[in-house]
This record gives sequence, C-alpha cells and structure tokens, in this order.
Amino acid sequence: RQLSRLSTSKLVVLALIAIGGAVSGYVLMAHAPRSPWTVVALLGPMALITFLWLWGSGRRVLGVVMLAALVATAWALREGALQPEAIYVAQHAGIHAALAAWFASTLKTVPLIVRVARRVHPMTPPMEAYATSVTRAWVVYFVVMALASVAFYVLAFDHAADALFENRRVPRHVHV
Repeated sequence: RQLSRLSTSKLVVLALIAIGGAVSGYVLMAHAPRSPWTVVALLGPMALITFLWLWGSGRRVLGVVMLAALVATAWALREGALQPEAIYVAQHAGIHAALAAWFASTLKTVPLIVRVARRVHPMTPPMEAYATSVTRAWVVYFVVMALASVAFYVLAFDHAADALFENRRVPRHVHV
C-alpha cells in the first residue's frame, strides 16, 4: 500500500538518487577515499531514502539521529579517525539493516511478501501464512547479513577477507 501511494515521478527520483549515489560513490572511493563527499555519495542515498521513510512513518527523531550519524561519519573520515574500508561496511550493513527494518515493519500489518503475492494471484489462508513466514525469513536474513558484515570487519585482520564476504558471498540474485 505504501509503495502504491508513491507516484511514478517519486519512484523515478528515488531510483536516480540510488543510481547517482552508486556511480559517484565508486568514483570517489577509487580516487578520493578520505573525502567527506565519499561518505555522502556511498551512504547518502541510502540515508536519504531511510530518512524519508522514517520521517513519513512518524519516527522523525530517529531520522534526525541517523542523519547526524552520517555527518559525524564524514567528519571522522576527513579527520583520519575512520578508515575508508569502514565506509564499505557501513554501506553493506546499513542497506541490510534498512531492508530488515522495512520488512519487519510490514509484519505489524500486511507482510510485504503477502502484498506482493496478492498482486500476482489470489491467496488462501495457508498461502498467506507461508508468505508471512517468508517475510520473517527475509528479516532474519537481512539482520544476519548486517551483523556478519560488521563482525567480519571487526574480527578480520585481513580486510581482503572482509571484501571477499562483501562482494562474493552475498547472493546477487535471490529468487523468492
């Protein structure tokens, strides 16, 4: 229902923000890893979309705190108090945490997978129960991936191992 309330132009703007962030983030990480703009490019689109979601759902204080954390991260990177690799971890863990929050927030009303499935075909009660359990499974998956990302970064002495996890062990195409 929330997605259907978004107009096509808003969806296009959100998609352009995400694509622009990905492209500019890649360029900045390759050429200016300590620039505060790198943090903005890599984490900004995700932070902006999450902020808008939090703001729209009445969690405004949490949204402002998240944006303040983004500013603090940019400052810490600029001052050398934060390694550029941490930005990759923040992006990876942040995306998974945001997806976990989104999927979990739908469990209070109509679970996300139930909504998607209803658009495809009529649902019986057992089908809805199954789709609800699939939504829960996705929440668990996203939480585990966010925690694993941070754990690999904190515990890995060789950040190449962390990068291998970030780039190779995360399924690129997951079918529900």
